[in-house]
Amino acid sequence: MIKIRYVDPNKISPGLHAAVECHGRSTTVYLLCGLRPEQRRAAFRRLRMSARTGYCPALPAPQLALARFRDRIRTGLGQAGAVFRCHPAATTVPLVLVSAGAVAFLLLSTVSLRVLPGPRTPAAGAASLLEAWAGEPPLPGGLIPAARSGPGSELLAPAQRESIGVAAFTPPPAVSSSKP
Repeated sequence: MIKIRYVDPNKISPGLHAAVECHGRSTTVYLLCGLRPEQRRAAFRRLRMSARTGYCPALPAPQLALARFRDRIRTGLGQAGAVFRCHPAATTVPLVLVSAGAVAFLLLSTVSLRVLPGPRTPAAGAASLLEAWAGEPPLPGGLIPAARSGPGSELLAPAQRESIGVAAFTPPPAVSSSKP
């Protein structure tokens, strides 16, 4: 991996605009601060020629292009950050947003909200459940729906022995169906 860093003129040999150091698997290219674009291109061209002749570590073109792209993005973001920090108008909008958020938090923290359950419908009786299930065959394994109302109304009760295999509804033994 190739990294590009900027240094003062005292860190590089006199007359050079760039230097290369290899640290294990990573290579660092040191450039002088404030180079013009043509000076940067010349410095990279000189480093590539030196690498081909064996005077410095190898600088493969795809890795160097990727390093230069990352450096361009990093320096652009750094310059934008410097403008943002230095210009007072740039800090106004974020400051207003943070202040509005703090005020909204303080105002809404004093309000408590409760969700109340809606009106309940009366539970259906056992007779209405039997009417709803009338005409249905027993479930596989001889199970029929239990004739109860309330939270356990989905329970299944075993069918009577005579009703297994019969296509007619057989009520549980505890409930009598004396409706006309």
